[in-house]
Amino acid sequence: MTHFQIGDYSASMLSGWQHRRSFVIKFSPDTHPEEGRFVGRVEHVATGQTTRFESSDALVSFLNDVLKEVRHEFQQADTLTEEPHSAEGAEI
Repeated sequence: MTHFQIGDYSASMLSGWQHRRSFVIKFSPDTHPEEGRFVGRVEHVATGQTTRFESSDALVSFLNDVLKEVRHEFQQADTLTEEPHSAEGAEI
Protein backbone atom coordinates (compact mmCIF):
# COMPACT_ATOMS: atom_id res chain seq x y z
CA MET A 1 0.00 0.00 0.00
CA THR A 2 1.38 3.42 -0.97
CA HIS A 3 0.44 6.48 1.11
CA PHE A 4 0.37 10.05 -0.17
CA GLN A 5 -0.46 13.44 1.36
CA ILE A 6 -2.46 15.80 -0.85
CA GLY A 7 -4.06 19.08 0.21
CA ASP A 8 -6.36 19.98 -2.69
CA TYR A 9 -9.46 20.80 -0.62
CA SER A 10 -10.40 24.31 0.46
CA ALA A 11 -10.03 25.37 4.09
CA SER A 12 -13.74 26.17 4.36
CA MET A 13 -14.59 22.67 3.18
CA LEU A 14 -12.37 21.14 5.83
CA SER A 15 -13.39 23.32 8.76
CA GLY A 16 -15.13 21.54 11.60
CA TRP A 17 -15.63 17.81 11.96
CA GLN A 18 -18.12 17.14 9.15
CA HIS A 19 -15.54 15.65 6.77
CA ARG A 20 -13.45 13.71 9.27
CA ARG A 21 -15.24 10.47 8.38
CA SER A 22 -15.50 11.10 4.63
CA PHE A 23 -13.59 9.20 1.97
CA VAL A 24 -13.40 9.21 -1.82
CA ILE A 25 -12.86 5.76 -3.31
CA LYS A 26 -11.99 5.31 -6.97
CA PHE A 27 -12.00 1.77 -8.32
CA SER A 28 -9.82 0.96 -11.32
CA PRO A 29 -11.00 -0.98 -14.37
CA ASP A 30 -9.04 -3.93 -12.92
CA THR A 31 -11.68 -4.27 -10.19
CA HIS A 32 -13.76 -7.44 -10.53
CA PRO A 33 -16.05 -7.83 -7.50
CA GLU A 34 -17.39 -11.14 -8.75
CA GLU A 35 -13.82 -12.47 -8.43
CA GLY A 36 -13.18 -10.69 -5.13
CA ARG A 37 -10.66 -8.33 -6.80
CA PHE A 38 -10.72 -4.70 -5.69
CA VAL A 39 -8.08 -2.32 -7.08
CA GLY A 40 -7.99 1.45 -6.83
CA ARG A 41 -7.26 4.49 -4.73
CA VAL A 42 -8.85 5.87 -1.58
CA GLU A 43 -8.53 9.38 -0.14
CA HIS A 44 -9.45 10.71 3.28
CA VAL A 45 -11.22 14.00 2.54
CA ALA A 46 -10.22 15.87 5.70
CA THR A 47 -6.48 15.19 5.51
CA GLY A 48 -5.85 14.35 1.87
CA GLN A 49 -4.12 11.17 2.95
CA THR A 50 -4.35 8.66 0.10
CA THR A 51 -3.36 5.11 -0.64
CA ARG A 52 -3.59 2.68 -3.51
CA PHE A 53 -5.06 -0.73 -2.75
CA GLU A 54 -5.09 -4.05 -4.54
CA SER A 55 -7.48 -5.93 -2.26
CA SER A 56 -10.55 -5.31 -0.15
CA ASP A 57 -8.42 -6.13 2.91
CA ALA A 58 -5.97 -3.32 2.07
CA LEU A 59 -8.86 -0.89 1.53
CA VAL A 60 -10.53 -1.81 4.81
CA SER A 61 -7.18 -1.62 6.63
CA PHE A 62 -6.64 1.98 5.44
CA LEU A 63 -10.20 2.96 6.41
CA ASN A 64 -9.77 1.34 9.81
CA ASP A 65 -6.45 3.12 10.50
CA VAL A 66 -7.83 6.54 9.54
CA LEU A 67 -11.07 6.07 11.50
CA LYS A 68 -9.07 5.07 14.60
CA GLU A 69 -7.16 8.36 14.31
CA VAL A 70 -10.43 10.28 13.88
CA ARG A 71 -11.95 8.59 16.94
CA HIS A 72 -8.86 9.49 18.95
CA GLU A 73 -9.14 13.14 17.80
CA PHE A 74 -12.82 13.23 18.82
CA GLN A 75 -11.98 11.79 22.24
CA GLN A 76 -9.20 14.36 22.71
CA ALA A 77 -11.54 17.19 21.70
CA ASP A 78 -14.23 15.97 24.12
CA THR A 79 -11.68 15.78 26.93
CA LEU A 80 -10.51 19.34 26.25
CA THR A 81 -14.05 20.75 26.25
CA GLU A 82 -15.20 19.11 29.46
CA GLU A 83 -15.47 21.54 32.34
CA PRO A 84 -14.17 20.50 35.72
CA HIS A 85 -16.88 19.81 38.25
CA SER A 86 -16.95 22.00 41.30
CA ALA A 87 -17.95 20.93 44.79
CA GLU A 88 -19.57 24.33 45.35
CA GLY A 89 -23.30 24.13 45.67
CA ALA A 90 -23.30 20.37 45.96
CA GLU A 91 -25.79 19.04 48.43
CA ILE A 92 -24.79 16.36 50.89
